[in-house]
Amino acid sequence: MFVRICSMFGFVSDLLTAAVSSLDELLQDTPAHQIILGTAALYFLYNQYNDPWISRWYRSRNNASMKQRIIDSAYALAKNLPGVNQIIEKELNKELASTREKLRIQRSGMTLRDEIPEKGLSPEDILSAFDVDVKKCHFDFLSVTNDGSEREFLVGRGDGKDSGALYAIHPKELTELLKEVYGATALTNPLHDKWPRINAMQAEVIRWCQNLFHGSKEGYGLLTHGGTTSIIEAMAAYVIRARAKGIDYPEIVVPETAHAAFKKAAELTGAILITVPVDKKTGAVNPNAMSSYISRNTAVIVGSAPSFMNGIHDPVSELGQLAKKKNVPFHVDACLGGFLTAFLDTSSDPMDFRVPGVTSISADLHKYGCCPKGTSVCLFSEDSPALSVYAALNWSGGLYATPGILDGSTSGARVAEVYATLSYYGKNKYQEIAKSIITLRNAIQKELTELLEEGKGLTSEDIYIYGNPQWSILGFRSNTCNAHFIADELEKRGWKLNLLQNPDGFHLCLTHVHTLVKGFEKQFIKDLREAVIDVKNYPPGKKPSGNVKVYGTVGMMPVELQKEICKQYQKARLDFTAASHGSLGIFTTSPTEEDDGLRNRKAGEQKVQTSL
Repeated sequence: MFVRICSMFGFVSDLLTAAVSSLDELLQDTPAHQIILGTAALYFLYNQYNDPWISRWYRSRNNASMKQRIIDSAYALAKNLPGVNQIIEKELNKELASTREKLRIQRSGMTLRDEIPEKGLSPEDILSAFDVDVKKCHFDFLSVTNDGSEREFLVGRGDGKDSGALYAIHPKELTELLKEVYGATALTNPLHDKWPRINAMQAEVIRWCQNLFHGSKEGYGLLTHGGTTSIIEAMAAYVIRARAKGIDYPEIVVPETAHAAFKKAAELTGAILITVPVDKKTGAVNPNAMSSYISRNTAVIVGSAPSFMNGIHDPVSELGQLAKKKNVPFHVDACLGGFLTAFLDTSSDPMDFRVPGVTSISADLHKYGCCPKGTSVCLFSEDSPALSVYAALNWSGGLYATPGILDGSTSGARVAEVYATLSYYGKNKYQEIAKSIITLRNAIQKELTELLEEGKGLTSEDIYIYGNPQWSILGFRSNTCNAHFIADELEKRGWKLNLLQNPDGFHLCLTHVHTLVKGFEKQFIKDLREAVIDVKNYPPGKKPSGNVKVYGTVGMMPVELQKEICKQYQKARLDFTAASHGSLGIFTTSPTEEDDGLRNRKAGEQKVQTSL
C-alpha cells in the first residue's frame, strides 16, 4: 500500500514538472512586462468575480450626485490635514448658534429640571406641564385615596408569583394620571418642532438618566422602545464607525452571558459576534480572557450589569481599563438592573460612566423605572467615539435626520408618560423600592440557607443559588436533579419562572410587586423544597413534557431547525384562527374564569402591603 501511494505521488510530481517546463518554453520569448500585466489582469478579474466593487459602484451611481461625491472625496482627504478639524468645528458652531438660540427662546418660559425630583410631584404639578387643569379632569385627583385595591387585585390574580413579568403596580392616581397624559400627547411627534414642550421633556428625561448614571451634560442619549432596541442602536453606531475606519468585518465582543439582543444586533448590522466564555465559578467574564479575543477588527466590547441569566455583573471597572488600553469602545448593558442599581450605593464597585472607558449604557425604564412597557434609554458618554444618529441630507424629499438609527416618527405620549412616571415617584421612592427588593432577595437567600442547614432531606447538591448575585435575580441549579423538572413542579404551584440552559437552571427575577406580598420568601422556599423533593422521587427515566421537553429537544437540534421552530411558534401566536371568541379579560388565564374588570374586583385572599 505504501509503495502504491509513493508511486502515485511520483506520478503527480512528474506531471507538474512537465507542465511547468512546458509553460516556461511557451513564455520564454514573452517580454517580462507582458507577463506582469497579464498576471495583474487575471488577479483583478478574479477579485472582481469574488468582490465586484466596480459593478456595485456603477449600480449605486444615483445614490449621490457627482458634485456630492467630489465634495465627500475632497473632505476625506482634507480632514486629516493639520488645523482642518478646528476650522470645521468652528464653522459648525456658527451654524448651530441659530438653532441653539431658537431653542433658548422656545424654552425660555418653561421650567426645566436637571434631575429627577427628590420627592415625587403631585398629579396637579405634573399635569400643569401639559397645560392640563387638574380641576377639569374626569378623575378627581384632589380627593383621591390610594386604597390599594388595584394592587390586591393583581397580586391576588397570581402576578405575585411571576418572575420578572410585572415590575410595578401603580397607585390609582398614577394610573389615572397616565391616562390624562396620554390623552393630551398621543398625537404629538418629537421628530417635529411643532411640539417644543414634548421635545424639551425628551431632553429632560435624557438629562435625568445621564445624571443617574453619572454622565456629563455633554453626553448624548435616546429614548427607545425597549432594551433590545437600545442595544441595537448602540451596536449599530459602533459598527458603522468601524466600517468608516476601513474595518470590513467589524466584531462585537461579548461575554457568553450577554443578552441575545447582541446576537440580533450583529445579524442586523452584518457584524461578527465574538463570544467570550465566562468564569464557571463566578459567572462573570474574566478581563484577561476577553483581552485575548480583542483584535484590530473589534468594534466594541460589552459587559453586563447585571446579566439576565443569573443576575451577576461583569467586572465593569476592569473591563473599562481594558477598553482604554486597547482603545476600543465599551458598552455596559444595564437593561435589566440599571434603574435598580442607579438608586443604590455602588460607589465601591461602579458600573456606569464613573468608570473610565465606558462609552455607552443601555437601561430599561419599563423595568425598575416603573414606566410603561416599551421604554428604555441608550446613553452615550461625552467622549464616545460614535453616536446613534441618522442623517440623509441630500434626499430629494428634503432634510431627513433622526435621533437614532432605527426610529422615525414616534408618539410624544411615550416621552410624556416616562416624564410623568419619573416625576411622580421621585428619587426617594425609587430608592425605597430598590432597597425593598434587595432586602427581599437577602431574605430568600437566608431562608434557603437555613433550610439546607436543617438537613430535612435536602442538601446544597440538590438545590443551590449560582454565584454571588447582588441585585434582583437568583439563579438556581441542581447537581442531583433536572433543574427544569424543579421549575416545572414550581409551575404546578403557581410560579412562573424563567428556564435557563447551558447549563440547565431557572431564575427568579424579583420586582416591586413581590415586595408587596406578605411572607413571599417563606412561601417561595416552602414551595421550592416541596418541588425538589417531588423531583427526587420521580421514577427513573421520567420523560420531560411541556416547556421542559422543548428546552431539552431544542438543545439537540441544528440551529437552522431551531430558528424554523421559533418562526412557526411566532406565526402560531398571531394566527387569527387560534383566537378565542370567549369573554377573556386581559388578566384572565382560564375561559371559565370570570373577569368583571379591574375596578370591580375584590382583593385576592392573599394579604398584601398596600402602601406605595
